Amino acid sequence: SNHFAFDLCELLWIADKYGWPKPVSSQIPYSMLKRNFNIDLDFCEKHNIGVTPYQILQGGLLTGKYKRGQNVPEGTRMKENPNWLPQPNDTIYDQLEATQALADEVGVPFSQYTVAWTLAQQAMTSVVLGSTKLQQIEDAVSGSEVAIPKEIFEKQEAITPAPPRHTAPFIRPTES
Repeated sequence: SNHFAFDLCELLWIADKYGWPKPVSSQIPYSMLKRNFNIDLDFCEKHNIGVTPYQILQGGLLTGKYKRGQNVPEGTRMKENPNWLPQPNDTIYDQLEATQALADEVGVPFSQYTVAWTLAQQAMTSVVLGSTKLQQIEDAVSGSEVAIPKEIFEKQEAITPAPPRHTAPFIRPTES
């Protein structure tokens, strides 16, 4: 897990050179708030490598359980281990509140919206979910059945944009 596209490229090259099986899946930390692997998704899709992200709920940040101005709820990861996640600042709370509004617009709980959004991203094949309670997993798994309209995706992109792609202007993609 945690392989960038250049690592996967080398693994593909080695597998090809020695006739070994090629990698078929990559497990990465990925969420609406943590999209630094976004640029590698093109590579994974082009080479038929499915992506299975983990930390998609960001320790509960992307479930709606943490609210601006409220104490951290008892029994949560942030309460039990305050250093496990960065403390939300105003920018993150702005993103969370705007995303909650989109989940409300779709008519689903925040965690289901998060799962649906993640599964709809390029090259995603499944997700790894973690929680402290069985009910949280059962709720989040239902997100795999949620369809998010295109206009909501566009709004979400404005709220939690992917990092910019830094491609030289003289490099043009070629058709496969």
